[in-house]
Amino acid sequence: MKRYEEYFQAVSRIETDVLNNESEVIEAVANRMALTLQQDKKLYLFGCGHSHILVEEAFYRAGGLVPVTPIFDTALMLHDGAVKSSQLEKMEAYGDWVFDRQDIGKDDMLFIFSNSGINGCPIEMALRAKEKGAFVVVVTSGAYWKTGVSRHSSGKKLKDFADYVINTHVPYGDALIEVGGNKIAPGSTITGAMIWNMLISQLSEECEKIGVQPEYRYWFNGRPMVREYIGISALGASYDMHLGKHIYDGDAIGIGITMGYSMVLGKRLNLEFSAGFGAVCFWHQQYYENDNFEDYLINNPGKTNAHGYKLFPAKLAVSISYIIR
Repeated sequence: MKRYEEYFQAVSRIETDVLNNESEVIEAVANRMALTLQQDKKLYLFGCGHSHILVEEAFYRAGGLVPVTPIFDTALMLHDGAVKSSQLEKMEAYGDWVFDRQDIGKDDMLFIFSNSGINGCPIEMALRAKEKGAFVVVVTSGAYWKTGVSRHSSGKKLKDFADYVINTHVPYGDALIEVGGNKIAPGSTITGAMIWNMLISQLSEECEKIGVQPEYRYWFNGRPMVREYIGISALGASYDMHLGKHIYDGDAIGIGITMGYSMVLGKRLNLEFSAGFGAVCFWHQQYYENDNFEDYLINNPGKTNAHGYKLFPAKLAVSISYIIR
């Protein structure tokens, strides 16, 4: 067997282990991410040394998740001095220094990538985040935390401060291929990147919804796109969402009334303020995430188990409009 084939097979085994053993926690974390974003809270990401590569992977990435806040500290990155970076990540006091320069608060999420899970800096970041009431997600190797000795004064490891732990299943030492008594070809970076992209893939399922809201407007002064108006809007939506432990899968239609004001900024540019109220009729399949809902679907294909209507704020917006003609 060629060595590149050996590496490919080693990585494939790790990926299979992650899929078979970490699916439940990955779904739970994706659900928490959805709730965090729905509450206008932040997703922070942190890593030291080579683990910061995974923060780079998550930030400003084609096909990636937009609302993430990376924690980049130059001194912890390898390009500013690999030896210095390695020394600083062992120091919990430096974790304090980095944390104090962030705005992590209650109900935010902090993702910490650390292959070993024993160094003082990331452990201190997790400890401080927990004190602030944030949710901590740790992506680390179980082989390390089961054998390594903590470098934090508490004696605890990174996993001990986590709300969620995702095991990378990468072996102790990281390298996967043995060559002449030595090992080469690490697996932590490729596995960490896979786990992050599994999370955002599942997040898209947690938050899946499509809607349209066309609107007809009457302008009180007789001139379109100038000053006060009243609008009548229709609403159509299809959704499949996790909210807490509940799952909602269905459709909705509605109607609303909007009042607004359009301020002329230029020949083709307007600033609009609008607010509206409406009613929506919905029908969906509603159940808890641990329910055996498949039995219901088999016996009642295509049927919903919840319907009704709700009054709700249909719109509250400030927008800029460009008039094409």
